[in-house]
Amino acid sequence: MIESRKLDHERRQRILERIATLDTLPSLPRVVSEMLRLLAEDDYSMEELMELVQQDPALTARVLKLANSAIYGRPRQIDSLQQAMVVLGGKELHRLVTTIAVMRSFDDVFARDRILDKELFWSHSVGTGELTHRVASYFNLEFRGVDFTAGLLHDVGKVVLDQHFHAEFRDCLELANRRGLPLFEAETKLLGLDHAEVGAVLAAKWELPGSLLSAIRNHHCMDPKDPHALLVACVRLANHLVKDEAMSCLGEDNLWQIELDSAWQILSEARHQQEMQERTSALEQIREGIQAARDRVRSLVGEITR
Repeated sequence: MIESRKLDHERRQRILERIATLDTLPSLPRVVSEMLRLLAEDDYSMEELMELVQQDPALTARVLKLANSAIYGRPRQIDSLQQAMVVLGGKELHRLVTTIAVMRSFDDVFARDRILDKELFWSHSVGTGELTHRVASYFNLEFRGVDFTAGLLHDVGKVVLDQHFHAEFRDCLELANRRGLPLFEAETKLLGLDHAEVGAVLAAKWELPGSLLSAIRNHHCMDPKDPHALLVACVRLANHLVKDEAMSCLGEDNLWQIELDSAWQILSEARHQQEMQERTSALEQIREGIQAARDRVRSLVGEITR
């Protein structure tokens, strides 16, 4: 047992040391880090957000193109970010900008010989971001836009593993499929760490706030004492529910039981019991969110990845 733990520690350290020396890791777009800074302020305005986006003409053009696409089905032409904010709403504009900027920063890391399919990966990630926000809204939690970003970024560690530890990552997936294990457990067995921890390393390099670090690091292994446990629980629940709707990025089995899941328990306790509906009814309401958004999410990702 001691030797096994020592070997796991050595494997983990080798991977972390190698990641620390990589100079090809994606960079977080400045617009995203600045948006996160704005969202943390009590008195930020949408005008500040628009000024920030307008500093990147290519991003602005992409936002307007998508705002005018069939995805949103708007009857009139949107010619400016100001119009987009009025027509789409500030929250949707923020989610659209974040999605485009983050996906663009990862353009060069997907390749034909990689395990992850770009469209499947981003459909799962964007879907998880959307549903994280819906779960938070259902439980009357307000995260000021960070909930969508947390869901969007929760699996970035998989991209790092696929790009820089491709053979090892393939072995992990094969082990998970062969033994019927969750992928993160197979990763821990073979690598001494999982994609969530790798993602947290990348998030730390990006100097993301502690809430996002926790959401990325702990969405598979929750700690009720985590000061950001409610956000982590929203991401965890959304991640599983999106997989239930056949939106997994790797097609792995969704091995979980919501009745026993710590995320559901934490969120249920956070909302006054007298306000809670029957669990079945609550789940149906939350699932309707991703069912309604599924086709739009896939269309959006398809448009951005073309």
